[in-house]
Amino acid sequence: MCQSVYSIALIPDGWTAPHAKVEFLGIGGLCINSTFDKTLVILGLGEMNEGHTAEKTKETMETIINNFDFDKRKIRGNILNFIIKHILVFIYYILKR
Repeated sequence: MCQSVYSIALIPDGWTAPHAKVEFLGIGGLCINSTFDKTLVILGLGEMNEGHTAEKTKETMETIINNFDFDKRKIRGNILNFIIKHILVFIYYILKR
């Protein structure tokens, strides 16, 4: 699926299951073709038991992405949804005042 796309935006999502003491990083991809049709795909899930450090996040993302055979130069960026969530919460509280 990723081979015929024009570009891919990665969507990482990290979370913790405190009751199980396990941390995960899921990677999705928003694939865009030459006519700007978009397809959302789930690329994989990796354990992050050493914490969500930048280095561990990078290693886990690379491991997941390298399971797929496509031109990695098509990756145009990533959408850091945890940052987006924080921005939306901030905007909500500002507008609520």
